[in-house]
Amino acid sequence: MKKIVIVILILAIVTSIAFWLKRTEVKTEDRFFFGYIRDVSLVNLKGHAAVLMVDEAEFLSGEEARQKGAKDTECAPEKIEECIPSMNNDSYIRNVSKETKPYRVDKNTDISILDPYGSPVLASSTLEKLLEVYNRQPFNIISNGDKIIHLEEQYTP
Repeated sequence: MKKIVIVILILAIVTSIAFWLKRTEVKTEDRFFFGYIRDVSLVNLKGHAAVLMVDEAEFLSGEEARQKGAKDTECAPEKIEECIPSMNNDSYIRNVSKETKPYRVDKNTDISILDPYGSPVLASSTLEKLLEVYNRQPFNIISNGDKIIHLEEQYTP
């Protein structure tokens, strides 16, 4: 009888610990988005080298770009290329909010920039180089929580 009680107590303790661990486990998923880096603050706290202030936007193409572009500019759909020149290349960058959010980057952040600038060719880069060119083009971004894990400069013709 004592053995059964001990086994039941052990199972109850193990189950309680497993339940507690599962409830306290914080899971964040990678988030893919597009935006502009509006400002950079250099820091060096616990291995994080900079904080980027990111203004999220939408990179649209096709019918969605035409519809939202016409709505945003109050331009007739048949004249959308005149109102939004990038629509000649079937693209529209929609940025309805200028709100920025802080994201951390460090030496382990995967960074790709257009090299040479103006070409559609991406090259692996460094945080130091990013700090020189961050405000010239928008970026495709992958973050996990407030940490950017991948930055890729977006080519816009």
